[in-house]
Amino acid sequence: MLFLFLGRPRMTSKMLPHSIYMSRDRTTMINGLFIWLVFVRHMLAYKYNVPEIDQPIKWLNTQTGQLIVAPFFFFSGYGIMISLQKKQSEYAKSLLFKRFPSLLLQMTVAVSAFWIVQRYYGFHANVERILLSFIGWSTLGNSNWFIYITLSSYLIIAFSYILFKKAGNFTVVSSVAVMQLILMYYTHDVGGRGAYWIDSCLCIPAGMLFCLKHDYLERLLSNIPVPVWIFSIAGVILAMIMYWLPCMNGYTKNIPCILFALSICMFFSCVSFAKHPNFLSFLGGAGLFYLYIYQRIPMLIGVNEGWNKSPYLYELICILITFVIAKCLTKENNNK
Repeated sequence: MLFLFLGRPRMTSKMLPHSIYMSRDRTTMINGLFIWLVFVRHMLAYKYNVPEIDQPIKWLNTQTGQLIVAPFFFFSGYGIMISLQKKQSEYAKSLLFKRFPSLLLQMTVAVSAFWIVQRYYGFHANVERILLSFIGWSTLGNSNWFIYITLSSYLIIAFSYILFKKAGNFTVVSSVAVMQLILMYYTHDVGGRGAYWIDSCLCIPAGMLFCLKHDYLERLLSNIPVPVWIFSIAGVILAMIMYWLPCMNGYTKNIPCILFALSICMFFSCVSFAKHPNFLSFLGGAGLFYLYIYQRIPMLIGVNEGWNKSPYLYELICILITFVIAKCLTKENNNK
């Protein structure tokens, strides 16, 4: 509703210029929509009585699986590739010495907050579990796997670029894809983590590849006398069908996840706005980490305090507290 009210979007028959539909404002806006699907997904895990009016979005969440996180990884890969093209080795080093330690520090602070809340309600964890939670391998009730994959991907992309930059960007992307597969193997097959830890990882190198080869796809679509948004909707539906096929596993589900992310990207390439919804860009940009990582704190408190006995109140309190936390922490981070 906020998306429709703030942006007043309308469909166009042709794709917008690449510099517009893949701009940071656009991609963060899309993330700003999907972060609330993630919010609902996490809230459903606390098994409260979902209000009747929210049943459709509950149904949507059950149908999409891990597809809802695919755009985050896809746009992240795209943005990183843009930065590597512009800043080259300087940006690769910043992934190692700036973005990786910064995210690790933010995760450490967040896990500490979860530890305090959990201790208050009588939960105890050993030192090993706490330390492993800092890198996302374990959890104290916080969301973890997404941060673990992101931290690992920063290292993979940085080392791939440093090692293969002279061979060209396509070789770098190929290296990232291979190393992601190795990471997936050790995470799932050796480490015993669930399939959902790995079934969208390849969206990162897919986003990087799209950054390099988007012009080929755009030329192909521009020659088809059918609006691109129709193909995009068909792609989303096909991805949802493929994702749940019995033959799909944690590795092969990356295919529908990539298709889903690309289809979402192409759909919004045909959407123009009367006014850009900056509020959603904040939610999917500067506020994204805080919205994602801290949203479970009010959910945990609410379950222990009995807020979930009143579903509407539970939803409202969790939404407001999560937003206030994100807004305050974003402001504090900007002031540093």
